[in-house]
Amino acid sequence: MTTHDVSSRTSSKELIKGNDLSTTIQEKKRKLYEQVPIHFVAVSHWLAECCKQSKIMENSHLSVIYNAFPIHDFDYHRLSGEITNIPSDKKIIVMGARRLDVEVKGFKELIETTQYIAQNKPELAGKIHLVLYGDIHDKSLLDKIEVPCTYLGSIGSTEQLSQLYRHSDIVLSTALYENLPGTLIEGQASGCLPVTFGKGGQADIVDHLETGYIAEYKDPASVAAGIEWAINANVSREFLHSEVERKFAASKIARQYIELFKQLKTQ
Repeated sequence: MTTHDVSSRTSSKELIKGNDLSTTIQEKKRKLYEQVPIHFVAVSHWLAECCKQSKIMENSHLSVIYNAFPIHDFDYHRLSGEITNIPSDKKIIVMGARRLDVEVKGFKELIETTQYIAQNKPELAGKIHLVLYGDIHDKSLLDKIEVPCTYLGSIGSTEQLSQLYRHSDIVLSTALYENLPGTLIEGQASGCLPVTFGKGGQADIVDHLETGYIAEYKDPASVAAGIEWAINANVSREFLHSEVERKFAASKIARQYIELFKQLKTQ
């Protein structure tokens, strides 16, 4: 239905009262959710809180069960040797996405972080090498990164991705928000320490200062502090892998769904 169709059938008086199409559908959904025994599952506590703040779902039944993760596809043992254009004598920070320069992925915040490090922490800049993977439509953005960087483009297989993480030390995300960021889980399963903002499901993955670092939102200095912490942290790759297995293994997630089904069946 076009905007013209809607406006031609709805008076301005009705729109002022909140009887527009979107409000009408929202009210219908709210009534349906209250009348029909629907139980929702959110994949992170952050998403669950968003649901609770919704006018449609504020009274809905809701559980949190994470997405299952293929833990056995990601080995945590460090790989020796070199990858083309990636030095073996630096701390490798890897960041990726299907498309890196979508605004929500925080490429602007990544650039600002590298600029902060170059201008304020030259010693840190000399220790690190940034590796990026994923599509970038505007390649000129790469010229704004002010620490040593290798851009790999898209990665075509889980095996290649696993090998990259096993060569790396830190998995970075400057995404503005994410439900349950898979790149952090992949990196941590491979033995990398996550550094990320906390607006989203990151806190379900990262235990701050134990299995990673949750930086202050949109704060380049805080991200830089997180990178420094990760470089100096004495956290074993095996432990990081085991924490992902403990939280996200498919067998555990399946058991949680089975228990939920049993509970709902008895209600």
